[in-house]
Amino acid sequence: MRVAALYAARLRRFMRNEDGNMVVFGVLLSLTMMMIGGLSIDLMRQEKARTEIQQTLDRGVLAAASLNQPLDPIDVLTDYFAKAGLDGLLNTTDVQTEQDGITGVDLTSDYRSVTAMAGTTVPPLFVQLMGQGGLSAYASATAEQKKSDVEISLVLDVSGSMAEAPSSGSITKLENLKIAAKDFVTAMMVNIGPDRVSINLIPYNGQVNLGPDAFAAFSTTDTHGKPEAFCIDLPAAQYTTKDGTTNLVTTTINMATSYPQAAFADTFAWADTINPDANLYTNTKEDMPPPYQDADGYYSGMFCQPEQETYVEAFSNDEAALHARIDALIPVGHTSIDVGMKWGVGLLDPSTQGLTTSLIGAGKVSAEMSGRPHAYDAADVLKAVVLMTDGENQPSDTVNARSGLSPIYGGTYTETTGGVTRTLQGMSLHWPTRSQPAKYWMPHLGGWRVTLAEGLTGATQFTWPQVWERARMKWVAWQLFGRPNLVDGRTMQGRYAWYMNQFSTTVSKANMNIRLDNLCDAAKAKGILVYSVAFEADDDGKAQLQSCASSIAHYFDASGLEIESAFSSIASNIIRLRLTQ
Repeated sequence: MRVAALYAARLRRFMRNEDGNMVVFGVLLSLTMMMIGGLSIDLMRQEKARTEIQQTLDRGVLAAASLNQPLDPIDVLTDYFAKAGLDGLLNTTDVQTEQDGITGVDLTSDYRSVTAMAGTTVPPLFVQLMGQGGLSAYASATAEQKKSDVEISLVLDVSGSMAEAPSSGSITKLENLKIAAKDFVTAMMVNIGPDRVSINLIPYNGQVNLGPDAFAAFSTTDTHGKPEAFCIDLPAAQYTTKDGTTNLVTTTINMATSYPQAAFADTFAWADTINPDANLYTNTKEDMPPPYQDADGYYSGMFCQPEQETYVEAFSNDEAALHARIDALIPVGHTSIDVGMKWGVGLLDPSTQGLTTSLIGAGKVSAEMSGRPHAYDAADVLKAVVLMTDGENQPSDTVNARSGLSPIYGGTYTETTGGVTRTLQGMSLHWPTRSQPAKYWMPHLGGWRVTLAEGLTGATQFTWPQVWERARMKWVAWQLFGRPNLVDGRTMQGRYAWYMNQFSTTVSKANMNIRLDNLCDAAKAKGILVYSVAFEADDDGKAQLQSCASSIAHYFDASGLEIESAFSSIASNIIRLRLTQ
């Protein structure tokens, strides 16, 4: 019993010692956990304060650096902090601006950088027990905006189908386009400024009509003198020659190269517009057609439209002039998207700086545009093409026989029908190597004659431009060359086709699509932003324009009034991209 009692007493003493240790350990553990918890709370309060300061600072410097606000940047920053309940926390600020290379604080500058630091000391709740003072909550931020020069080519389809009313609404597609295009121009001038933006307005159909002033800046051959028809036939090499750096099609239009003027010729329409093929492949004579204009006075069969309403407006920063040109646009002709894109890209390429110089010298372009188009690698320059069509590429023709004397003579003859005598215009083909004495083919007489006087009065020899100005190519190919069977061993159709091939070269739709693809790829490789708008276009046209755009976000498929939204979105995107933050 005594042993048991002794053992119990020792056990009680041991347990009393362990309990004491456990009490001490528990107290220490509790204090440690309280200190860690307190430290966490203090750190959270510090981070909360720092985050609030940082977020206010970020918003403030962005607002202060904005080139669209006219206030003193430091005042803007101070106001942001005051409204956030952080008045007095700004420590240091620095504002840098630049205007045309001159540094200094200037609220109308083209460049603004704002740097600021702000902070405070957060009084601790717990860490002071550890002998620590206040916790610092500091932040810094920098924001900048810089204005870039902007060069835009607005490449607009004005082919005959633009006269149609869209699926939604009663006004024509062209009228909808005019509203959208003018709003776009205004947005550029208001938000970027005429001192910083240049717009090339490039209406296109089967060709691009440069107008007399731009046309005069180029060295040209095969000129015909037809008023208001100032198109240039860029050779096939312009669409196939590779750039040595990118191995893509060149974007240049070499001003030192001499280019042929596009012929004033109707290669498209049939001679008899009332009964188109009644006299084709027959030996029936057909009167020379009336003037080329249609009922609206348009030259619907021409690839180069001889109307000043289709002129290009190049390197313009004149909002009123651009609006007037847009208002004057007319819907006529075919669709050659590749040709429109070539000029759109070419007038953004520095190779056409000579054109700007020429137009400035002629008083047609503001001197502020000197040096444009800028080099592709020039600092702070944004280049963009806005390409629009309502259709798809259509096969196009280039006239081969466009200069020099032709073997064709023109004059008049009289014809009496039903007691009514008419004086008509006529032509005769002179074929000097013909073995027979009669070497003048008279289609209105259906035979050969020895002298011109036997069939024509006042006959004179025509140049090829004079021929095409008076007669459609299909009339010439059949009535003057096909009917007399000058190409032996061919059918009537074969004879006609052979001569059409001699007079002109056709670029197929497939080849035009390839040209367009190559140009779009080359433009994008040069850093040009390509926006495209398919305005109730055919499926092939949509596919071409979607492929051409810089990305799917740069492509717009519009119907009716949606074209206004499309152009507005493009304008907003260009304005936003112009400011780097």
